[in-house]
Amino acid sequence: MNRIRNSKVFIIKDALKTLKNTFFIFLATLIDMEFYDLLIILAILSVILIKSFIVWKNYYISILEDRFIIDQGAFYKKKTEIFYDKIHTMDVKKDLFCRLFDVVELKIDNGSTELGKAEISIILGEDKINNFVEVVESRKNNTNIIDNINEPLKDDKKPKDTNYQIRKITTKELILSALLRPNLGTLIIVSTFFFNIGEILETFNSNIFIQLESIFNKYMAQLELWTAILLGTIAILIFNFILDIIISLIRYSSFTLSANKENIKISYGFITLKEYTIPINKIKAVILKQSFFQKLFGYYRVEIRNMGYGDEKNEIAILFPICDKAFIEETLFRLLPSFKFEEKELNLKEGKEFNKISIIYSFIIMLAIALISLLVFSIFKLIEFKISLMIFLALILLSLIVCFITYMQYKRYKLIINKNTIVYCKDLINKNIFIIPTKSIEYINLKQGPIKKKYKHYSLYLDLGIGLARGSLIAIENIKKDFADKIDAVIYKG
Repeated sequence: MNRIRNSKVFIIKDALKTLKNTFFIFLATLIDMEFYDLLIILAILSVILIKSFIVWKNYYISILEDRFIIDQGAFYKKKTEIFYDKIHTMDVKKDLFCRLFDVVELKIDNGSTELGKAEISIILGEDKINNFVEVVESRKNNTNIIDNINEPLKDDKKPKDTNYQIRKITTKELILSALLRPNLGTLIIVSTFFFNIGEILETFNSNIFIQLESIFNKYMAQLELWTAILLGTIAILIFNFILDIIISLIRYSSFTLSANKENIKISYGFITLKEYTIPINKIKAVILKQSFFQKLFGYYRVEIRNMGYGDEKNEIAILFPICDKAFIEETLFRLLPSFKFEEKELNLKEGKEFNKISIIYSFIIMLAIALISLLVFSIFKLIEFKISLMIFLALILLSLIVCFITYMQYKRYKLIINKNTIVYCKDLINKNIFIIPTKSIEYINLKQGPIKKKYKHYSLYLDLGIGLARGSLIAIENIKKDFADKIDAVIYKG
């Protein structure tokens, strides 16, 4: 049995993590700080360092033939066993802190939904981490390997299935990816630059229609202002595109997809280098995503659902940032044959029936809310009647928009099921195709409200068993009863 311990750099990183959680407390103490306050801060820092040292000192990982054993805790001892065949993801990360101390962080996730994070976190030198990963892969493949993790594997003891590079993204593709999936949130700033928000809000005080007309005439008379607004909008759009391109080039720099018979490897990053090793048989679902512009030019972004990848804040479980249909048919489906399907099948719409009554009921409910709001505002004179009327009309308009979107979602919805795969497509402005092998579904949940119960419709929830934060739950609304029964039969038969 071989035991390893984190690098001493772990002590510094753990202490900094604790300080990060108490940053605002320390910031408050720095205001009007006296000598005794400084002593208290030094004492607290000492306690944090001692705590991090104790955590480091009492954390061991033992490597056996078929599993890890993790021993941790000074006063409260805890032992965790993780079998190699249960590993979902191995994540190698090298951020600026790790580069400074010439170490690498490895996280291993075995799919526990209780913790919602990696079960093993190791900080070691890059050579030791690489050797550690090779040891894990060798153990999974039942290869006889050496017992000392600090020694490199010999060539004849390394895993036989070496990784081969499938695709490395180009700079052109990264730029194209940013341009076709723009973040238009910054456009909201336009109003703060070119409109006097305070002046517009004052219109809610009294005589609203006269003031609105006055402001409208004022702005229409100032051609220079409208020219400035147009040029400003174009400038912000250009700035937004440039910012998206820079972020894309930094975040997904050198994005490389590699694989062997057992695993997929994904590596990328400029400032923070990341490398994920994902067993192919642990991938629960594949999602083909298209923004409005990507649909126009025939490009996709490929994401996956599995345990361990996509857990961190703002992290997306991307298999490849941008690709065309040829890549999906010739490479993706060859790499993941259990997810293969013919997109022409999606021309057949199955399983969903448009529930006109539910939309009518929804409109009636929203109309009732709007009327009640109008009456309450008018009777109790909370605001002027004209403003109440505007709120009423806004609620009516909102309800009509919601009904229209619901109708369009139905018209552009497709669902296909066979004995091995469920393919679910949502296509409104953006298009998402969910490819879910039936064996990936842990359980299904059928729900009915009063209206759906009357018309024998269901809301169907497919749970992949990887935790809600990782996108485990996939909802399909307004499923006909016979088709829901078909899905249920196929899943449990499989």
